[in-house]
Amino acid sequence: MAQFTIPTFQEVYDRMKADAESRPRQNGPVALLARVVENIFLLVFAGAIYGCYLAVVRLGEQLFYNTADSNYLADHMTLNGLNIKPATRASGTGRFFLTGTPPIVIVQGSEITDTNGLIFRTTEEETLTGVYIDIVVEALLAGAGCASDAEKMELVTPISGVNNTIEMVVKTTGGTDVESEEDQITRLYQLKQNPPKSGSIGDYERWTLSVAGVGRAWVFPADKWVGAGTVGVLFATNELEVVSPTVKQNVEDYVESVRPVVALVDYVDPEILDVDYFIDIDPNITTYQDLIDDALRDLHFFEATPGGTILLTRINTEIGKTNVTNFEITDIKVNDVSVGVTDLTSTGIQLLRFRSVTYSDLT
Repeated sequence: MAQFTIPTFQEVYDRMKADAESRPRQNGPVALLARVVENIFLLVFAGAIYGCYLAVVRLGEQLFYNTADSNYLADHMTLNGLNIKPATRASGTGRFFLTGTPPIVIVQGSEITDTNGLIFRTTEEETLTGVYIDIVVEALLAGAGCASDAEKMELVTPISGVNNTIEMVVKTTGGTDVESEEDQITRLYQLKQNPPKSGSIGDYERWTLSVAGVGRAWVFPADKWVGAGTVGVLFATNELEVVSPTVKQNVEDYVESVRPVVALVDYVDPEILDVDYFIDIDPNITTYQDLIDDALRDLHFFEATPGGTILLTRINTEIGKTNVTNFEITDIKVNDVSVGVTDLTSTGIQLLRFRSVTYSDLT
């Protein structure tokens, strides 16, 4: 089928000009170059018609998920019964130590901070009656980049009878931005390609991906899990990190509320295997390094699956697509153990996650 191509403004104007000049007049055809007023009208009308062409094309683009504007994409999500996932907060567990006479109430929203100024607050009111109490804390601000790897934090406002230093028994993790348009498109296509049924693999994947904080999900049916009547649901963030305990609980609560069939469902964190590459390139410049980093990161995001394999040919192909032609992979490490230059294989619930590339000059 021939593709419709809209005319340019100049083409529209030239057609109208030629048509007008061809009309008979009392003294025969007259060139419009000398008829300034009529020429101006032609320019105005040509501009209006060209604008109509552009509007038709733009409206046509809104019919498809991958070309729709933000507002129309949001409408597609709504019409298909999908919600745009909001930003989530990083969370962890802090240990509050007693220094005074119990009982001491630690109110919900008590704030602690790390040395970088990131602020976290307690999610529940708790009463300190013993030596210490562990309390879940979440970031004050929602979004990615609000987690802290601090092992200790300080109370923003001192609490009488409580040590100012809070020990982080579970470091804060998680925190995601509002769902990107790319992820919205992925979920819309997932729905179209996997129509809702009564608890199919596609259903469990869609339900899990609809929870804020989840970026990837994998579903194992009974024959690939632990037997008849069982389902394994694994999920991770967009960075292929383990989700926070809050997000994991939200997944379980939501899936349990919508699934129509009786099954024993396990909600499992994948076992992350960090992959480090060692690559020689020529020229060894930042531009090429960034291209390779992005290519390998995308490869792991889209093709890494629990218990799956990433072929060495795919790794070389993705690097080659960056137009970096002079390169050689000299080693690959998985969880800091060299595996050589070979296919990357995981088993069970293991998930291969890209971590870094070390570059050297190609000689």
